[in-house]
Amino acid sequence: MFVLFPYSASDFVCPVEDIANTGCEGPKDCLYPNPNNCESYIQCTVNADQVTGTPVVMPCASENPSLQWNDITKECDYPENSTCPSTKK
Repeated sequence: MFVLFPYSASDFVCPVEDIANTGCEGPKDCLYPNPNNCESYIQCTVNADQVTGTPVVMPCASENPSLQWNDITKECDYPENSTCPSTKK
């Protein structure tokens, strides 16, 4: 079950190339960093037209509230492993 996170993904456009190439069917397909919050990520779900997608913001914090998105591994990770620009000095 997915829980919606209280941040908007309305400015994010799901890449049609990724939808065409993967159908967003794999466990790490169509997952993107959230430019508004390092502690969440954007998951695109394929629309009925099978061409476009709907972005949904997903939280990283399930059991550990300090996790942040790692776009290399496409999963939530510890801040020192995060690819989030705001955590890098």
